[in-house]
Amino acid sequence: MLTNRINREVLTELSSQQSRLDQNVYRVLCDLRINTVKPTRRGKRGGKRKQKKSDDCSNSLTDYSVSEIDTVNNNKELKSNFIKLGLWNSQSVKNKTTSVHELILESDVDALFISETWLREDGDQSKIAALLPDGYKIIHIPRIGKIGGGLGVIYVKDLVLDQFKVPLHFSSFEVLCCVISCGKKTLRFVCIYRPPPSKNNNATDKLFVLEFTKLCDVLDEKKESTVILGDFNIHYDSKENYLTKKIQKILDEHDFKQYVTCATHHSGHIIDWVLARDESFIYNMEVADKQVSDHFFITFDVDFERPVAPSVEITFRDIKNINIDDFVLELNQSINLKPPFTLDSSQLLDSLHTVLTSLLDKHAPLKSKIIRKRPNTPWFSIEIAEARKNRHSAERSWRKLKSETNRHIFKSARNNTNKLIDKTKSEHYINHINDNKQNPKVLFSTLNYLLGKPQDVVLPRGSDSEVANNFGNYFIEKISKIRLELSPTGTDECLDRSYDGNTFASFHKVTESELKDIILSSKPTSCELDKIPTRFLLLILDNLLPVLTAIVNSSLNCGVVPDCFKQAVIKPLLKKPSMDPEVLKNYRPVSNLPFLSKVLEKVVKKQLLKHLETNNLMYKYQSAYRSFHSTETALNHVLNTIRSGVDVGNVAMLVLLDLSAAFDTLDHSKILKRLELEYGLSGNVLNWFLSYLTDRSQAVIVRKSFSISASLSCGVPQGSVLGPILFCMFTKPLGKLLTQHDMNHHFYADDSQIIDFCHPDTTSQNQACSSMEKCVTDVKSWMDRNMLKLNSDKTEILLVGPPRRLQNCTVNHLEIEQSSIVFKTSVRNLGLIMDSNLSMASHVSSLCKTCSYHLRNIGSIRHLITEDAASTLVRCLILSRLDYCNSALNGITKEQSQRLQRIQNKAARIVCKTNPRDHISPVLTSLHWLRINERIEFKLLCLTYQAVNGTAPSYLNELIHHHSSSKNLRSNEKSLLTVPNYNLKTFGARTFQYSAAVSWNNLPIHLKKCPSLSTFKTSLKTYLFRRYI
Repeated sequence: MLTNRINREVLTELSSQQSRLDQNVYRVLCDLRINTVKPTRRGKRGGKRKQKKSDDCSNSLTDYSVSEIDTVNNNKELKSNFIKLGLWNSQSVKNKTTSVHELILESDVDALFISETWLREDGDQSKIAALLPDGYKIIHIPRIGKIGGGLGVIYVKDLVLDQFKVPLHFSSFEVLCCVISCGKKTLRFVCIYRPPPSKNNNATDKLFVLEFTKLCDVLDEKKESTVILGDFNIHYDSKENYLTKKIQKILDEHDFKQYVTCATHHSGHIIDWVLARDESFIYNMEVADKQVSDHFFITFDVDFERPVAPSVEITFRDIKNINIDDFVLELNQSINLKPPFTLDSSQLLDSLHTVLTSLLDKHAPLKSKIIRKRPNTPWFSIEIAEARKNRHSAERSWRKLKSETNRHIFKSARNNTNKLIDKTKSEHYINHINDNKQNPKVLFSTLNYLLGKPQDVVLPRGSDSEVANNFGNYFIEKISKIRLELSPTGTDECLDRSYDGNTFASFHKVTESELKDIILSSKPTSCELDKIPTRFLLLILDNLLPVLTAIVNSSLNCGVVPDCFKQAVIKPLLKKPSMDPEVLKNYRPVSNLPFLSKVLEKVVKKQLLKHLETNNLMYKYQSAYRSFHSTETALNHVLNTIRSGVDVGNVAMLVLLDLSAAFDTLDHSKILKRLELEYGLSGNVLNWFLSYLTDRSQAVIVRKSFSISASLSCGVPQGSVLGPILFCMFTKPLGKLLTQHDMNHHFYADDSQIIDFCHPDTTSQNQACSSMEKCVTDVKSWMDRNMLKLNSDKTEILLVGPPRRLQNCTVNHLEIEQSSIVFKTSVRNLGLIMDSNLSMASHVSSLCKTCSYHLRNIGSIRHLITEDAASTLVRCLILSRLDYCNSALNGITKEQSQRLQRIQNKAARIVCKTNPRDHISPVLTSLHWLRINERIEFKLLCLTYQAVNGTAPSYLNELIHHHSSSKNLRSNEKSLLTVPNYNLKTFGARTFQYSAAVSWNNLPIHLKKCPSLSTFKTSLKTYLFRRYI
């Protein structure tokens, strides 16, 4: 206990001394907020609690009259293990991102709880990126359905902070619950924002008392220490207030104490509270008016061990500084890599790996380095440091003198600092983008950072080896579980036939020039299994070509795939950022294979496709992984089939089948048998595929830790070149089965679409439903026999027709093996949202929503990037979406096309920074962008050109018919197409065969006679531009 009086003279004397203050004296000054230099961990070797020489703060003593100070009761003993927290009502962070960024850095908080963020559920990612300092993350809960409100917590990444939910719904206040963990110790925080009661929110005082009581009751059930904090909009200092009394009674009943003791709002009242049970739990409470909102900025310390930021050890080779000439000289002297090559492919590959590893160890030995994550602000400058210093000085003067003049000086200094930061950031990123405009990887990394897209790899908690093994076991067990659920019955139908066409028994040898072309056309990716980085391999490719060619030819001739080419590395990737990272099923396995293994597969693919196409073995209605085929050609065929059927008076039933882990469950023996009996593979070719499929293995990698390698007894290799093609070949008999049921259908890899028609009367509907049920049941049986799992829960059905015709349809579901599948009003099919009238209104609405989201983000960072970068970003995020399968939008209403045109206009204005009132035509012309209707027609005519010249898929070629006449008419020279008749403008006039013919016939003859597709595209774009210039 200190009993000495502290006066002005004592403090002045202490201020002039260079020696360290006594521990107890320093603690007393901190408790009274007299020591104006705040402790900080940034830039100080002594850590977060390094003691400092006291400033001259004698003028601040006039606010206190202290005769005796009890250091034990008023403050915790000074500790190094604590976290510093903040609480603040921002009244919207969207218009003050720089101020929030600076507040977090200045206050040095580990976590800042913010109420009234005004952030939306989506569309504000760039705002979030701007307000987060480097090394911080955010958890945010927006107000649903209305503007305003919203709660968030911004925290350092080192904190283990997770969101949790209470099993209650609250109408009178918003709530965000999170828990901070360190070892076995946990600390719960419940952040609240209670909006003032009004007629709009129906949040009465009585309702708040009731709901807040329920919240406290739930929190009583938790064993962990709990802190409730936030903006309550209740005057805690008004002790006679009815509502204050009610809340105080609840706090007393649940043993909560309110720690904020001075005004937190410009009104002079305490409306922002910090509640906790343990009296010695919270200390060093500070309330400061930062002049950023009407609410004051609250900081306090919590007795809780703060986890130390982990250091990371990286291993690398200094590849960039290798002397290529010396490396190549020693490489050429290697005896094992000189012809003639007598070893088999595996031995040659081992020799190559040994030589390359030895040379790399000599010229670029492995090095290890400890990396400690530090805040990264590349735009920081001396001018910003000086501006911050002036701002701090102005703030201290204002708090010391408390005059209106000093307050204005402080606000001016703060605004000038913010403006300087914004200007410096803008200049930095513009220069950085200009310097890297030829480097797409750096460019998009920068743009993604500014847009707030996740940069860090998210993984479950635990040691790297433990997490890797957990994933490895889960991915294997998932496939085993699916296969156990299948009940194959019957025999494989391909066993009843034998192939009678041209066989494919041997590969032809590959030349060095052929192999070089394949390698150079491949994406230069590398994975952990590559012995040499792919980009370095390309630098010495000419020297390695002889041995690489020998490896490939030996593999083809012997029908053996080297063992090291059959190993895969799996990286778990969270499916969506919003998913729980602790749940393994929320991750998808991304498989990586050695670069050279994919080169070998491309050599085989080229020869395999030639055999399939020469002998017409590819299934007509399979559009995946084939030249001139795409999702757009598939959708045009499906839509043409549906619209044609509806145009003649029918109702269409579209069934979309969903498969579970389709590529991973196939039997290798069935694949090989089908290759032999369906496609005529034999000899070394069939042996090669046997070697390719068997004895494969995979291991999951988490950072630098590998899981135990697991063998793969089924499935086609994920991430491979040949795997998807083998799957498409394997499922060819499914098309024959659907044909036997007289069902129209189309496949795109594992996406299957079945179409049937019926008249709108009840009898016809029942017959159609019965036929479809039997068909899908047979499909499921076929899939069971072939170890494919049909997911009935995700299978969707859409009934298509004119509104009046659909009103007469009474059937609304199908029964598939005890599963009832209800018809939907819209379905997503290969990225296109199809509604029951095929108006495409749902697709346009979804497209507009998605594009608006991206445009808001692009617009918020437009001042940070160049026009070229903005144009690149808009093409990738906006125009690519507007152009995706847009030929299917042919014939949409004027209203729908105008909605899309407004999106394009907004994108153009963002790129060119033009005023919304300026005419849009000159802007679009300067960007050389076609309008929406012309973009749709452009795509449609490109498909038509291919169909006319026989390069489109056969199912589109068949829809195009040249107009011919027995008479020698001038129209015969115009290369006209036959225009079919139609009954309904909304269906028949929107079929591909009708729209394509009409648009083609309107083209001038010189366009129709273009010698190539590229020439046609160039000339067509010029022709369409002239329509509105």
